[in-house]
Amino acid sequence: MHDTISPGKKVAFGVLVAYSLAWKAASLWRAAKDDSKPWFATLFLVNSAGILDALYIFKISPARKKRELPEIIDGRPYIQRAHPEET
Repeated sequence: MHDTISPGKKVAFGVLVAYSLAWKAASLWRAAKDDSKPWFATLFLVNSAGILDALYIFKISPARKKRELPEIIDGRPYIQRAHPEET
């Protein structure tokens, strides 16, 4: 008997591979920009279907903290200053 893979399973596998590769590329790029060699090596070697990669991008990467948006007050960005004279 000759087993064949159904077209639906092939498509699902292709989508999973593309999804995983997109997360892998984004996380490796971010780890390289962060100059984080241990994370780069870990992300490169561990295949977690994008889970570890997303965790690094959204929770661990120091670049995430640099890009936090300013607080919005009355529809305008509010930047807190140490002294009122600083304008």
